[in-house]
Amino acid sequence: MRKRHIIYYFLFLAAVVLTDFPQTTVAAGFGVSPSTIDFAVEKGSSVSRQLIIYNTGPAAQFTATSENPAITVKPGNGILGESEMATVTLTAAGKNVGRSGGEILISLVPDNGNSDKEVKFSLGTRVGVSLSVVESALPSANLFVGMLTTAVIVAAGLSVYLQVRRRTRHPLYAGWRRE
Repeated sequence: MRKRHIIYYFLFLAAVVLTDFPQTTVAAGFGVSPSTIDFAVEKGSSVSRQLIIYNTGPAAQFTATSENPAITVKPGNGILGESEMATVTLTAAGKNVGRSGGEILISLVPDNGNSDKEVKFSLGTRVGVSLSVVESALPSANLFVGMLTTAVIVAAGLSVYLQVRRRTRHPLYAGWRRE
């Protein structure tokens, strides 16, 4: 086990000696908010949430992709200037009833110039997502509300008709014939 560490150390030193590093050091960093996102979607509809990616270092290119095919990411890539942030929209489509999960994979590659001698590195993080697709309860509720509204209208109409009929002692249409 110790031999393996020593070999890795010497390989690292050889890479440092053989590589001509630039004289400037560039610090990079980024963050995302929120760190997890939950979606609750009715079957056949879609819901969107916002994800903010912020750059704490120099200009960099970001890439954001979803592991879950039911969740799309737009824009999937872009450039973040120094100390800038970008808003990314995640849209979950309710195709199949059930629960699923996944992650949004985000990477940031700082732009250190176009020099071939510079070491390129990228930073990355993952945002956990959960998707819950449910059947719509709305059609049965609409039926109940519709029936209740119809019953109230019929009851109100009969009530008015009976009051008018008591006062005139004749059916409502008989009053229209007299002039």
